[in-house]
Amino acid sequence: MINLFENFEQKELDLAKAFYMSEIKHPTVVMNYSGFLPPEVESPFEYYIDQNSDGKARYFNQIKHPDLWEVRGNNSSGEVYQMDKKRANIVYTEPKHLRLVERVEWLNEAGNIRSIDHYDSHGNLFAETVCDNNGNHLLQTFFDANGKEKILRDFTTDRITLKLDQGEVVFDSLVDFVVYYLKERGYDNDGIYYNSLSLPLFVSLKLANTGKESDTLFWNEDIGQELPGNMTYLMNNDTRTKKIFIQKKKAYNKVISMVPNDKKAMFDYLGTIYPHSRLNNQRKNILIMTNSDQIEHLKKLVENLEGFHFYIGAITEMSSKLMSFDEYSNVTLYPSIVSKISEELFKKCDVYLDINHGDEILGITRVAFRENMLILGFDNTVHNRTFIDPDNIYKPDLYMKMTDKIRQALSNPNVLQDLLYKQRVAADDETVPNYKKKLVK
Repeated sequence: MINLFENFEQKELDLAKAFYMSEIKHPTVVMNYSGFLPPEVESPFEYYIDQNSDGKARYFNQIKHPDLWEVRGNNSSGEVYQMDKKRANIVYTEPKHLRLVERVEWLNEAGNIRSIDHYDSHGNLFAETVCDNNGNHLLQTFFDANGKEKILRDFTTDRITLKLDQGEVVFDSLVDFVVYYLKERGYDNDGIYYNSLSLPLFVSLKLANTGKESDTLFWNEDIGQELPGNMTYLMNNDTRTKKIFIQKKKAYNKVISMVPNDKKAMFDYLGTIYPHSRLNNQRKNILIMTNSDQIEHLKKLVENLEGFHFYIGAITEMSSKLMSFDEYSNVTLYPSIVSKISEELFKKCDVYLDINHGDEILGITRVAFRENMLILGFDNTVHNRTFIDPDNIYKPDLYMKMTDKIRQALSNPNVLQDLLYKQRVAADDETVPNYKKKLVK
């Protein structure tokens, strides 16, 4: 059995971790390659280029650039300038405040992307993408550890050329390239866990179907008025895919209402495992993390929640507007917060308010959910609705209802536990025993 993903983003990471925690340990293969895969995750591109693995990811000011050009950066992105002319965008990998470079987008005179340098987690410049005048990708070249061309990916034809010692192998598509890799690695006869009705499905369909293989789709998207076409195809045809797990309860209920009775057994519900670090201790400590001074109704909330203490952190300096809240005895400010202090606050606070405008920092809503904090927010500020019970999201003019709920929850343990339970249900939080029950044969 293997996991096969098109990319490796948060949903794929969550699913892979759920398997691991459930002692379902088998190889994970990612079709595309960004340069920052965990050590236990494979990619066909990474496998064949075999880059050096001794170095560290490049800090934003360590990229290759012409002499006398200036590299500038903040906690979200970087730039390269020639005098006052911007020549490149520097894109960081997550978490962005560490300023570790994933790619550099070089610009033409019109300000469009002309080429891209791709860096990996060991600081290697492992690939280059050439673009047309409008920034569309034309050709991507992957290099081995000696800087020699190893793989060519032509985006205009979808063809991939693999350069081996014995000659070149040309593939008509990424799917064909991955099938070749799976056969070389000996994975082609294994069952596949996958989470996309696109390229991973096409790989599954391309592999031999002897009747012994059993592939499984994990679907973590919403469902529209009709089933996705490829899901209907799987339901109505004899393929390697024998089971489809829907990972959102609302989507599962919708699917079951749409499929014929004789097809319902193919579908099941299985949420996502989110490890929780601790219990909620019902302390009147409220956390807010922000990258701006635009915090919805902060003054009214601070003044109406006497007896509660607000801890407000930012990874940058704070403006005078936000620093003025230091005059309140129930507010503690942490400008330019360091990791050690933020981690202490994650453990110290039992309520998180997602009420800051602008970008979310430190993936804090997910962290608050992991730490079993009660999470509340306004509908014009919330950043990650996955982890917030819809009943805890308020219109800005209903801020007093928010304060009432906070008071009730922190004064009555039964109310708090009920709210935390509903928060987990809304997030489709799953258990390890249920994963084992449904997946381990």
